Amino acid sequence: MIVLVKKRRFFGTILAIALIIAIIYGYNPLMKNILYPKPYENIVEIYATEYLVDEALVYSVMKAESGFNPNAKSGKSANGLMQITDETAAWVFEQIGIDKNADIFDPEINIKAGTWYLSKLIKDNAGDLVTALASYNAGSGNVQKWKEASGKQTIDRTDIEFAETENYVNKTLKYYDIYKKLYTTGE
Repeated sequence: MIVLVKKRRFFGTILAIALIIAIIYGYNPLMKNILYPKPYENIVEIYATEYLVDEALVYSVMKAESGFNPNAKSGKSANGLMQITDETAAWVFEQIGIDKNADIFDPEINIKAGTWYLSKLIKDNAGDLVTALASYNAGSGNVQKWKEASGKQTIDRTDIEFAETENYVNKTLKYYDIYKKLYTTGE
């Protein structure tokens, strides 16, 4: 019995020390590498720069939309890392000169199209991220109705009529804040 108690204390102490070390030395790498990674970094850097979108926002959209799964498909026919619908993809491809038969599941095609579209929505909404992200998720037509109902050029989170879209905007903005904090204070 005494040996069992000593073993539990010993392993409990080791576990506590390991946890303290992980918190002191491993929190930031754990957050970066596991919880908030930057996959497809070269591709994101190219198109975020080209379309003037903060890289942290692109990662936040990918994390919220697909969890970084390039083969993700939603029940609403949204595809790939940035969850672009077939209709939106066809329109974006035409706008930026991507072959209409391009594979939306190809990470480079998806990130390029999604980042361009996100950039357009940000510009169309005077830089307001809540309105742009709501448009990305619910469609510009729905957001236009919410703008008209609120009498404003942009919307607040309280103007969003779809719970799914409100949750998406909140989640994406939370991820965005975390990505900015993790990756702008010295990598």
